Amino acid sequence: MHPATNELAPSLRSASDRTRQIELLKDAYRGARCAIVTCGPSLARLDAERLRRSLDGVLTIAIKQAVEVVGNQADLLCFNSYNVSRYGVSSPLTIRVFGAEPSGQVPQLNRFDISLPHAPHASDLSESLVVTRDFDRYLLSYSLERPWGPGILHEEALFLAVHLGVSEVITVGWDIANDRRNNVHFYDSSSSATFYDKGRDAHRMARLRGEMPRAVKRAARWTRALLHHRAGRVYNRTTMLPGEAEAVRDAIPATSAWLQSHGTTLRLASGNSSLTRDVPRIELESLYKELADQPH
Repeated sequence: MHPATNELAPSLRSASDRTRQIELLKDAYRGARCAIVTCGPSLARLDAERLRRSLDGVLTIAIKQAVEVVGNQADLLCFNSYNVSRYGVSSPLTIRVFGAEPSGQVPQLNRFDISLPHAPHASDLSESLVVTRDFDRYLLSYSLERPWGPGILHEEALFLAVHLGVSEVITVGWDIANDRRNNVHFYDSSSSATFYDKGRDAHRMARLRGEMPRAVKRAARWTRALLHHRAGRVYNRTTMLPGEAEAVRDAIPATSAWLQSHGTTLRLASGNSSLTRDVPRIELESLYKELADQPH
């Protein structure tokens, strides 16, 4: 965790409104290096304890369940309503940033410090940010509304990094997909991997949802979410659209160039990432040493 968070977190929570919160975040970590740790399958293969030690004093943004790996080192936790679970493994100072689903119909039960509204979208990749690449339109200085990435890095985390004024972003576990282009995460069991690979029970559940009255569907959805949340299970699961992994992969050079235009370089720390090789990589062994050796 970065030392600046000690003062920033209480100030942000006592701010009068969301606009003031965004003002407080502006350049709050000017010139810092930022590690963004996300939930790709490669995260399960690293030395979590060694990563946590190396992140001491380093600005760290955790994505969803990756907070379970970085623990108290998380300065910010980014999440939305999908593939969500109970996020309890973090410091009391960790700033929780929630991307709010626009309909308000998708339940999530975690507390948050900042809520950023997502723009409605029709799940058409041609409308996504990685295709339009209209990055500057969604700078937090201009708009609180978040685009459809797809993916929380392109929706929240990278925009936060630019807004915070960081000089470099190093992503850990940003894999996009496994080697079969399936949307799996480091925390998935074999049964949940089957869900992603085959859409288990999708047709049966769609039929049942279609037969239930709207009021019953809403009550059932929230009750099911509450039970999963209390049990620490993942709920509101989603899968990738056809072509989504490729669209994100192909956009990474443009994403990197956009970050660079705002004074932020990008490196990827994952040997298993399906992302393009056009962006510099760093091996995990080198990452541990580089982060641990930097002045705090």
